[in-house]
This record gives sequence, structure tokens and C-alpha cells, in this order.
Amino acid sequence: MIKFIGNDNMFQNLRNVLTLYDKVLIIFILLTTVVGISWSISHLVLDSQSTKYVIIEHKGQTLNKLRLASDLERKITIDLDSGKAEVMIRDGKVRMLEMSEDICPLGICSDTGWISKPGNIIVCIPNQIIIAIEAQDSIDKIDAISY
Repeated sequence: MIKFIGNDNMFQNLRNVLTLYDKVLIIFILLTTVVGISWSISHLVLDSQSTKYVIIEHKGQTLNKLRLASDLERKITIDLDSGKAEVMIRDGKVRMLEMSEDICPLGICSDTGWISKPGNIIVCIPNQIIIAIEAQDSIDKIDAISY
């Protein structure tokens, strides 16, 4: 038998105070927690292993859709009305390179930095550019939030 440090009467009193419903509720909460943690971990592992794509859109039209691989290194130039925007893809990550204030006054898109996970997005509102990363299994699916 395992001996606990403390008063044995304390555990005996606790057993007497808890009803059957209290014990069922505690077991239910513990099982729900374990299932939730297991589900979260499994989805994190699956998301990291799924094929990712970077989608670059300008004025509502898709310019490029590339498989995002760790060995892909490319600089994409987007011709704008007021100049050029450059997108850098390297080591499985994507970023918008800095533009002059004439082209993008606030530069929020370039300040976003590198993105690499499905669901990450870079938006340049003045130039109507959207750079998004999507997983292969999430492309063209409606999720609970957007539905």
C-alpha cells in the first residue's frame, strides 16, 4: 500500500465528502482534458507534415501558387502602378521585401516579417497584394468560422 505524507484521516474524510456524481464529474473532466491535449498535439504534428503552398494575389487575381519547400529560394517581382513589390521565398518561409514610402506609405506588409505556417497572411492594402500560406488539405475548404 502506498503511504501518503500527511494525515490519513484527511483522505478518508475526502472520500466520504465526495459523492458518486462528484467522482464521475472529476473523471469526465480529466478524460476531456486528456482527449483535448491529444487532439491538439496530433493536429500540430499533422499540420507541420502537410504540404504547404504560398499563394500570391494582386488585385484579386492569383499571380503565383508555389509549393513551399525548404529548398525553394526565389524572389518574385510584382509590377504595380507605382513601382515594383518583391516577395522573397527562402527556407520554407515567405516575406514581403521593404518598399519605398511612395509605393507603400506605412510599410506594414514588410514589417510583418517571415511567415511559414498555414493560415499566416501578409496583406498590403495600398497595393492590393495578399500573400497567404495554405496547407494542401485546407485549400478550397469552408471552415466553421467562414461558413
